[in-house]
Amino acid sequence: MSPEERPDEVETRRYLEVTASETRRLAALVDDLLTLARADAEGLRLERRPVDLRSLVEAVTAALAPLARQERHVSLVAQEVPRGLRAMADPGRLTQVVQNLVRNAIMHTPEGGAVSVDAGEEDAGGVFLAVSDTGVGIAPEDFERVFDRFYRTDESRTRDSGGFGLGLSIARDLVQAMGGAISVSSQVGLGSSFRVRLPRAAGAPE
Repeated sequence: MSPEERPDEVETRRYLEVTASETRRLAALVDDLLTLARADAEGLRLERRPVDLRSLVEAVTAALAPLARQERHVSLVAQEVPRGLRAMADPGRLTQVVQNLVRNAIMHTPEGGAVSVDAGEEDAGGVFLAVSDTGVGIAPEDFERVFDRFYRTDESRTRDSGGFGLGLSIARDLVQAMGGAISVSSQVGLGSSFRVRLPRAAGAPE
């Protein structure tokens, strides 16, 4: 291109940011599809061992904070997690679960909103991980199907946010394979909270 036709620095940066965003989106979709294919073909192979939840929460929020801040203008916060709190889970798969939940929360939270990640002890002797947002919320009639593959509560909103309806389904399958459970609570217009419950590893705080 001639100098006169070349975009200026601001426009070039904008093009590069769009390209980077779409590349990350495509990479996430490929990862999701590979996970589904492996699960359908041979079952999910897990290596369960104690996972430090404080470190996991800090790592996920640090990795996804730029996405929240730069692309969605949303605050991503890690709550204070007790030291020594551990879940019995596959570390890689549990990280994938939390990443999917956080991405989903970021993409469905309007500009200026907030997403938080927390972990703690359950009364029944287990542990929990929770991802909460101040987003648009989910209607009660969608609670049952929100974890179904390719299910999207609002087609136009999901297209705008770039979702494919796979993240929550994968999170549910992985959590169940690790011996846990996942649930959602939400109010339309106020936000949602996804809560993962897992067995507590030996040595976690009593």
